[in-house]
Amino acid sequence: MISIVIIYYGYDYLFESANEKLYTLFKIFLVPPTLIFKDIAIIFSAIMSIGIFITGYESIIILFVFIIPMGIADGVAEVIRNSMLADTVEYGEWKTGYRSEGMIFSTNIFKTKVAAAIGGAIGAFTLSSIGYVPNVIQAASALNGIHYVFTIVPGILVFLSLIPLSKYTLTEEKYNEIVEMIRLRDNEE
Repeated sequence: MISIVIIYYGYDYLFESANEKLYTLFKIFLVPPTLIFKDIAIIFSAIMSIGIFITGYESIIILFVFIIPMGIADGVAEVIRNSMLADTVEYGEWKTGYRSEGMIFSTNIFKTKVAAAIGGAIGAFTLSSIGYVPNVIQAASALNGIHYVFTIVPGILVFLSLIPLSKYTLTEEKYNEIVEMIRLRDNEE
């Protein structure tokens, strides 16, 4: 698992700016010990988002106090999501007898593209509906709307993401058992 994390972030490391490289190296060493804490990383990120909402947007220092740990928690959650996706390949093979990693990963890419398109449309509609006007100083109502939409709404949605994640019961022990059963089944054939 650690090697997957290093390869994943090592690739990104090659294409990042100097500031991003330092952050990526930090994530590489932070993530492996925290893989078992997927729910904690997600809850922490949601709490930080709600904390930004409560403290407001007047002080940049206070924003950074929340944004930096939230970014680290989001990085941990991203690595965990990718490793969970990779683990489903073996789980699917164990359940169906067919190895379909191409379908799993291409469906994930398709889902990401659709979500980005829908998310962009929702973001543009939301900015329009709260009174955002480009290239001008924003009214207080627009600033408050932006603050609400980019803090409390994501915080609540992140908390809600724990509901489907509670159905994900594939532990490392169960995963290792599945891999062994697949190996034994393949040896019998």
